[in-house]
Amino acid sequence: MMKKTCEYNSRFNQFFSSGRHQYDITPSSSEYEGLKGYIVQYREGDLLVGGILDAHRRGSDGHCGDVTEDGIQGIETINMVVEMINADPGILPGVQVGSLIIDSCDMSTHALEGVVHDILPFFTTMKTNQTSEQPIFAGVAGAFASGVSIQTTSLLQVFKIPQVSPWSTNSWLSDKQYFPYFFRTVPSDRHQARAMVNVIVQRGWNYFSVVYKDDTYGIQGFRELEIAALEQNICIAKAISVIERASKDVNNDIIEELLLVRNARVVIVFTNRYQAEELMLAAHRNQESRGHFLWIGSDGWAGDIPLMNTDADYGETLYGSIAFLPKAKPVEALRARISNLTLKHYLLSTGLNPINPWLPEYLAWRLNCSLNDSSNNIDGKPICEPSSHVDYNQLHILSIMQVKQTIAYEDARRVTCRFNVAELSILEN
Repeated sequence: MMKKTCEYNSRFNQFFSSGRHQYDITPSSSEYEGLKGYIVQYREGDLLVGGILDAHRRGSDGHCGDVTEDGIQGIETINMVVEMINADPGILPGVQVGSLIIDSCDMSTHALEGVVHDILPFFTTMKTNQTSEQPIFAGVAGAFASGVSIQTTSLLQVFKIPQVSPWSTNSWLSDKQYFPYFFRTVPSDRHQARAMVNVIVQRGWNYFSVVYKDDTYGIQGFRELEIAALEQNICIAKAISVIERASKDVNNDIIEELLLVRNARVVIVFTNRYQAEELMLAAHRNQESRGHFLWIGSDGWAGDIPLMNTDADYGETLYGSIAFLPKAKPVEALRARISNLTLKHYLLSTGLNPINPWLPEYLAWRLNCSLNDSSNNIDGKPICEPSSHVDYNQLHILSIMQVKQTIAYEDARRVTCRFNVAELSILEN
């Protein structure tokens, strides 16, 4: 299977240098959506680190949607750290680190298909061909969404493949009886829920309402809030679940329902970015709710606020809100890296130093340009130039947990049995 994906990436690069237009680089739907033809990033190495990240958000009808900022930044963080390790002979002397990254599109079904058709065949091939030339498969970094991680680690642990997530916070994942091979670099939602309720107690509020997403992240988060509220003798006035891609009318109804308990002005929103944004816009559309609620945001959307709807009405709704995030800091070196990436870099990529295969789509989205030539440019956007790049000052680096800690952990866990590793502590700083 990996040979197939390598050949696919090779065809992609050959397409650039052929006589066809250099900007027409979008893969066909059959190549992109085929069950065994999903685009992956493969970097050769003696030690391979897998990745399950969201290069695209969830679309409609089970398909991948638009490219995502956080997914691309996560992929580039892995690429940056792998290159840093390979450039420093003092970290893993004589060992070339590689990677195999798949796009989950924020869907557990899509992620499982990638694991089954790309990661597992590669892993089992290495297990059945124990030669000195075979690379070591260290483990998998990801995923972002708790629902995706629950599904993928349940499958990976059958093969004793560890998975370390930089952002899956569902408290159920802490149960080693069910998930013995799952680890993460973020605290569980149990701590977040207790922190939220502690703030409510300290402010002297007697009850609050909750709007939570109807998935593993939201449901488990709400359960933790119930436990924390019971411990503090605080009442939950109203609890409302919201489905994925809820309509404008549904969000309007949620606001109306919250207003029925007028004294419960504090509302915890335990959702992702899309649900939170639509809910805030619905709150602004309702004259009675403007300035009435005090919103408390969970980590599922609080870190994305700078990238969300930034019009004055939306900002007015969010004014005075409280948000919770795990302690983190942006990886500033990532800003310079991403702002320097161009289509030209993609064209010059190689097996040992590949460029993110989703980069062209990302640049077209950020720069609002077209990857098609003038004869096939139906959207009227300007053609993307090979040297175009994202403006450094306009690039917001998300406070994603540093994936380099994930890689460091897996390197230390899986490599020491074969290579003499002196120190990996530099990666944990």
